[in-house]
Amino acid sequence: MDGVLIDSQPNHVRAWQTVFARRGVELDPYLPLQREGEKALDTCGWICAQVGLALSLAERAELVAEKRSYFRSLAGTLPFPEVADVLAGLAERGIPAALVTGSTVVNARAMIPTEMWRMFAAHIAAEDVTQGKPHPEGYRKGCAALGLDPVDCLAVENAPFGIQAARAAGCRVLALTTTLPAELLAGADEISDRHLRVLELIDEDRTIPQRHGGTAEGSA
Repeated sequence: MDGVLIDSQPNHVRAWQTVFARRGVELDPYLPLQREGEKALDTCGWICAQVGLALSLAERAELVAEKRSYFRSLAGTLPFPEVADVLAGLAERGIPAALVTGSTVVNARAMIPTEMWRMFAAHIAAEDVTQGKPHPEGYRKGCAALGLDPVDCLAVENAPFGIQAARAAGCRVLALTTTLPAELLAGADEISDRHLRVLELIDEDRTIPQRHGGTAEGSA
């Protein structure tokens, strides 16, 4: 979701910086971007360790709740321009899609327009997994919800943890340079600056034999 469907990373960074500033820490904006995709409580703990801020688990949970609330109050978090065309193109091709996000359902529903939300056949959010990215649990559940083998799915990502999670699940990965430069996305099968590359890859895939001898049928 974040950085793939919606242009949310600037506001996520702003929210992290704001709540840490309230605790006397001037946060390097690159720190939260390095952990994009993992569960927020884990990210919070990692950031605290990097900046030398000693917080209890309860205090970290309070910080995360505060960060999420502040994030939802910020304006300007909108879908990337090509996303609607990609989702419409998937529907036209009969390709089901699953949303796999490290965000909570509350944040996801607040950020994604209802009509876009309904275009996904399945939604896997933070509450649906015990282990966040880079663990593959979320992508495995997304593929299972679509009734597909991960090897027949294309994951669309924007950050190293998400790429690692999708690859570990067995998916092929297209990384978008919406958040980080290409050199930090090297674990993906392909890197692009265009969302519409999703449809091009699916159309190309349908013209060549696949690893199971059939055709690609899914997108997670």
